[in-house]
Amino acid sequence: MNALDQQLLDAVVRPADGRLLLPFEGERLVVLDPRTGRSTVEPMTADTHQHGATLAPDGTLLVVGTGPIRSDDEGPSLTVRTPGGTERVVPLDGPHEDVAVSGDSRTAYVTEGFTRDGYGNGITVVDLTGERRPFEVVAGSRPLGIAVL
Repeated sequence: MNALDQQLLDAVVRPADGRLLLPFEGERLVVLDPRTGRSTVEPMTADTHQHGATLAPDGTLLVVGTGPIRSDDEGPSLTVRTPGGTERVVPLDGPHEDVAVSGDSRTAYVTEGFTRDGYGNGITVVDLTGERRPFEVVAGSRPLGIAVL
């Protein structure tokens, strides 16, 4: 599986227009219209290999950056991208895999069960308002997927 194939697994459907959002390597976001096959590419700023992605109820895109692919790439992070395209990159300690978000769009939960180099046994809780620093809670052995019910 090549990097683009991996990214296709992490597509998010934007409810407002049905377009697929495909983050790629922290450098760009492909916005694909599945009805027409047309796409546009928007720049992203994290510059890190990306895995999990989700949309918050308020339309904010959250993308997990697992760490560097090339030696000059950035480390693990969570990209928080507003519907208008403004980004904030939250650094994370260690590789992460997937992300879910609370119903009020204020908290992200990022799993640490990364599948490549290294992993953790917890979930990093990220306050999306920026009022608190990210912190970890223990969550068994190598948690990968996550959902908020």
